[in-house]
Amino acid sequence: MRSEACGSARLTRLAAAVRGVVWFLGALTLVALLDRFSSYFELLTFFRVQYAALLLVALVIALVVRLHRVALAAIVLAGVNLAIVAPTWVSPRAESATRSGSLTLLLLNLQSDNDEQAVVARLIGETNPDVVGLVELTPIWAGGLAPALERFPHRKLEPERGAYGIGLYSRLPFRRARIEHFPRDGPASIVASLDVGGEAFTLVLTHVHTPFAGDIHRRQFEALAETRESLGERLA
Repeated sequence: MRSEACGSARLTRLAAAVRGVVWFLGALTLVALLDRFSSYFELLTFFRVQYAALLLVALVIALVVRLHRVALAAIVLAGVNLAIVAPTWVSPRAESATRSGSLTLLLLNLQSDNDEQAVVARLIGETNPDVVGLVELTPIWAGGLAPALERFPHRKLEPERGAYGIGLYSRLPFRRARIEHFPRDGPASIVASLDVGGEAFTLVLTHVHTPFAGDIHRRQFEALAETRESLGERLA
């Protein structure tokens, strides 16, 4: 009798735990849908795959302890998360952009206060890309990487102290390259056009502010979206 009572108590605790997990993850899932209204809610959207995985585990446990309504809620919420993130796993536009040629890109966030210049220089040499894009490019970083980047004669740079310097280095000549600001009071971005497979291919190198920076984070994405149509079909 004591063994049965202990087993029953464990099942009761497990049932309570799985309910709590499903309702907690459900709340995160639904609150994350409000990301368009606040950049703070946007932080919750970064973990949708994890929400879905945990909800599927909770689904199995709920079925074991015969919490069928909780199991149904878990599978519905997991489906919501997967439905939101699944389209990002396929990029037909990117495939069509490079169908008539190829371009090897190396994009790095240097972290402005990092001093591992030799490591980055070695990475550039080992990967041997066609184009190198660098964000958080300070004057010190630009000078330190100069020898490693000699092989990239075509370049557009705006180094600056802090986290928003930027630089684009290319083996291929630019059709054009310019500094842009998305939006006007945002940090520098680089918009460059190159020939890839005999056709123009546009690269946009930008560094988006953290959500904690306030509405500039949201306005950067809005400005980039507004500019999208003017940048051509072949875009990265």
